Amino acid sequence: MIAEFRRLLAAVATVAVMASPVAAQKRGEIRGIITNIRAKRPIEGARISLAGTALVVTSGPSGAFSFTGLEAGDYVIQAAAIGFTTMTSPLALKAGETIDLEFEADPEAVNLPELTVEERMNHGPADWIRRKSEGLGRYITREHLEARQVATLPDALRTVPGVRIECRGSQICVARMARAPRGCSPGYFMDGIPTEQAVLWLTPVQEIEGIEIYTGPAETPAELEGASARCGVIALWTRPPPARRPREKKAKSETIRVPADTAKRDPSRGG
Repeated sequence: MIAEFRRLLAAVATVAVMASPVAAQKRGEIRGIITNIRAKRPIEGARISLAGTALVVTSGPSGAFSFTGLEAGDYVIQAAAIGFTTMTSPLALKAGETIDLEFEADPEAVNLPELTVEERMNHGPADWIRRKSEGLGRYITREHLEARQVATLPDALRTVPGVRIECRGSQICVARMARAPRGCSPGYFMDGIPTEQAVLWLTPVQEIEGIEIYTGPAETPAELEGASARCGVIALWTRPPPARRPREKKAKSETIRVPADTAKRDPSRGG
């Protein structure tokens, strides 16, 4: 009886081990590169995101990016870089599939009509409006940014009491809260989603609707709490696109399935 029970356990364990790789194979991947269509060069530091999820990556020196471990389903991928048009593309990812993409960005800035700026000046996302009315933190509005004519996000944060901006050279800056422990970095959010400091730094001031700053855990809202809340929080809200956005451009190929013969290959990977 005991021997038979042990054989049954061994059989169940074997099935579990065999099933694990099968389950893992059902996860898919979206990868690709983003290049300057005119200069024919890769774009480093572009922000690539999957709409409706918390997944955001930044392109590397070769312009490459990737999202791994994705469940099958429909996605909308967005690629944005400073000085280039924003591009979006719908994707249909199957179980275990890898999709290769190539974004060709047009280096032409989008000029938003002045009328749109005035119409949206006193508006914003619901969470931003609610927390601003509660007044627990410090808030930088679109009107404030335009009145001060700030050029970068670090410049805007320098005007906030209790926030220090430490820069090394002309490119690398770090935000510190005056009351936070030494070397402690605040948490960062973009449009309500946790993100990295570099993503906020790359956001053009023209695309910012508002900024929330909380210098410590005592004033940080519950929905923004996390491992870095004790060091403060900086939450940025981007401006919604206008109803008509000129020169909006989609990716050259919306969905490219591997190993289809027509799939574009990432030149950085070879093959």
